[in-house]
Amino acid sequence: MIRSSIFLLSLGLAAQSLPAGLQFSSGPINTLRLPGNVVIYGDSRAAPREVWVTHVRRDVLWAAEANVAAGAKLTVPEAEARQVTDAGKFWSLFRQTRFHDYAQRSTKLPVDSLAVARMVKGGDRLTAGEASVEVIDTPGYSAGAVSYLISSGGKRIAATGDLIYSGGRLLEIYSLQDAIPETKTRGYHGYAARAGQLIASLKKVQAWRPDVIVPARGPMITEPSREIDLLIGRLQSLLDSHFSTDALR
Repeated sequence: MIRSSIFLLSLGLAAQSLPAGLQFSSGPINTLRLPGNVVIYGDSRAAPREVWVTHVRRDVLWAAEANVAAGAKLTVPEAEARQVTDAGKFWSLFRQTRFHDYAQRSTKLPVDSLAVARMVKGGDRLTAGEASVEVIDTPGYSAGAVSYLISSGGKRIAATGDLIYSGGRLLEIYSLQDAIPETKTRGYHGYAARAGQLIASLKKVQAWRPDVIVPARGPMITEPSREIDLLIGRLQSLLDSHFSTDALR
């Protein structure tokens, strides 16, 4: 009971960090509602006009699928659009190569293709009612992710997907698995290979000096700079420990 009360209080305090016209709803996948009937991540409780996603992993994209089915226009990162518009291509290849999968990338990709209304990349600028939005490339947790930097009512809000989880944490490490071209290493041995990209992306968000971060999952982050520093420090310590024994050191 005490923990539940503390959690509800924290949600209330976090909601006060948002300017008028922006609404946050927590859930298995969060919802950030912007002016103009635009939502980021998806909204199972309402029918938005547009839904913007930061990356297209299946365990996040499902929240937007019902909105798209109801007529919402979908915005996705340009670098990951093919995974949405031609979902079957990955699975057809995976069925042929799954017993010799040397890429070892996450298979949490869409099963069914979706219609994409707009593709975005770093440097693009969007609007949602009174809110102005800058798109930045933030690869790391997924290879082609973006973040939306929202300026509204004198506040700066960053929607960063799964780039960071509350408490200076990351959901898991396996999703950072990838090839290391510099050592001609395939993804099978590329433990946390995108950690460097993720750290660079975190620093890019931090440099923008957001007042709050709204991740795809978990509580809002009301001390962004401190929690970004925490996560970067933890990742660097993890990598130092790993590469003290790894054959690629």
